[in-house]
Amino acid sequence: MSGLIQRITTLVILTSVYAYGQPPPSPSQSRRDAKERVTNLSKQLRYGTGESADPKTYASTATNVTRLIHQEIDRFVEAELDPVKVTAQNVKEDLADILSAHPYERDYSGPPFAQLADLPSGRCLLVAFRLVREDTTTTTIRGYKSINGRFQLVASMGSEMDRHGLFTSELPSHSPTEAWLLAWGPALSFNGTRIRFRAFAFDGQSLRTIWSPEDMIDATIKISGRGFTIDHADPKRYKQPIPPHTLHDEYILSIDGPVKISSSYLAE
Repeated sequence: MSGLIQRITTLVILTSVYAYGQPPPSPSQSRRDAKERVTNLSKQLRYGTGESADPKTYASTATNVTRLIHQEIDRFVEAELDPVKVTAQNVKEDLADILSAHPYERDYSGPPFAQLADLPSGRCLLVAFRLVREDTTTTTIRGYKSINGRFQLVASMGSEMDRHGLFTSELPSHSPTEAWLLAWGPALSFNGTRIRFRAFAFDGQSLRTIWSPEDMIDATIKISGRGFTIDHADPKRYKQPIPPHTLHDEYILSIDGPVKISSSYLAE
């Protein structure tokens, strides 16, 4: 009997050591496989020589490769992510690893985004990420819904943020039937800092843009529970030598999306 107790005690100790003293389990084989396929596909996004260096040929190849990378992400999400057990942080880590061939530059973009939501239509997942190509950058926002215990892609969009950086934040939804995403980033071809802002909504069936203001110069955003503020250069005054130059815009969230409630100049 004492021998049995000793063996049980040893097993408990070893289990505790594994649970608390060991690093987290390594990525799944399916994630490693997806990463390898995406990495190999991404090599085709580099300019080549000869025929592959022709701009038209490259653009066609890059568009097809972009579609294939999106499909790899869809395949991984649909096959490997358990809608009940997975967390948004799990998904972010998976996407960051699989898309490691597309590292983000902190001045222009953030890591892949993921948000889970329990909507009237069911358990849903919203992701966003950016691919870097030689000729442009492309952004995709993809919405999945739990169907028969697995996520399935039901909607995608995002071309409004192409050729821009991509920063993202979950936006508290004021619509009980939707999850909201706020996205912004600098234009990559502008001599200066022109920022594009967009807000998107996902209801478990479709994605739509709920806020699309004019691009803003030298804009910075601060997000709060009730909305956000944006400080940006007044497009009519920012080149003039005499201040004020900077506007402070305040937005609150309504059932229809962000609404600007005030705009005033900052003291300079």
